[in-house]
Amino acid sequence: MGIAFDIAEKEGPVLPRMTSMADVDRIAPLQPQQHTPFVAEALRNLRREVGHTATVLGFVGLPFTLATYLVEGGSSHDYRRIKTLAYEDPAMLHAMLSRLATNIGEYALFQIEAGAQVIQLFDSWAGVLAPDDYDAFAAPYQRQVVDLIKRHRPD
Repeated sequence: MGIAFDIAEKEGPVLPRMTSMADVDRIAPLQPQQHTPFVAEALRNLRREVGHTATVLGFVGLPFTLATYLVEGGSSHDYRRIKTLAYEDPAMLHAMLSRLATNIGEYALFQIEAGAQVIQLFDSWAGVLAPDDYDAFAAPYQRQVVDLIKRHRPD
């Protein structure tokens, strides 16, 4: 997606903060085979190793959680920046969430094609939203991911 990040010990993901629509416009389409070939290799190897004795899981973080990391610049204790963005510039947040949903759906499909039999979807930070905000900023993009997966892999 063209987003640099680091995983800091005892801190978690650290990213440059996205603060403008220009930042959102720079979210590139994910090309998983090019950017994460090691994931496909690991899933193929695992699938071959376990055969039919275990289920191979893939997983993806859902749009609101990823957007939170992008807007906050990493983990957050109060989610002030993402909540402020939702109220001050909802159009920017919706654009970010939609782009992320498309990329996340494609990444889930990539994992399925590589051998994942089940995909775990998680949206850890969506739980900080009030019900109306969840309905506006999390649920539609969760559905967008699931719909994209089901369109290509109805089983």
